[in-house]
Amino acid sequence: MLCASGCHAYLNHTGVSYSYVPPAPKIPDLDCSGSLDWNAIKPGGTVTGSFTVENIGDEGSLLNWKVDSYPDWGTWTITPSTGDGLAAGSQVTVNVQVQAPNEKEKTFNGQVKVINTQNNGDYDIVSIVLSTPKIKSPNNTILDNLFEKFPLVKIFLQKFFLNKGAI
Repeated sequence: MLCASGCHAYLNHTGVSYSYVPPAPKIPDLDCSGSLDWNAIKPGGTVTGSFTVENIGDEGSLLNWKVDSYPDWGTWTITPSTGDGLAAGSQVTVNVQVQAPNEKEKTFNGQVKVINTQNNGDYDIVSIVLSTPKIKSPNNTILDNLFEKFPLVKIFLQKFFLNKGAI
């Protein structure tokens, strides 16, 4: 028989009743801290970073987690990418290594999604930004450098010489 409060009532062989209230389940709760932000990374270069995974759930709970997704740009190594039995109040550092795409002057955005494998609705997102600079050629001339710093001068000179038929 079930009591109104959720306990289980029993009658023993002598006719004496007693009840048992089961303990509340110990529920883990996943939380991630940190972000991955890399600027002016040479195209094709390798960068490293880290974030933490923590169990902020009920005391006595154990969290099983995994990296569920990450961007499709670059080449990724994530260590560890899964974990089992992370105790409440404990955290683990996740190390990330990325080989940047071979594209210059581009900003790549994305996210790493980490999930509680016992409850896929319990997840967290780690944001990512990786940017690659413009690569200067060793063949740049003084004029190239001037035009880079003062693009309006380049436009003016192009229009001036085009109108004169010189270029």
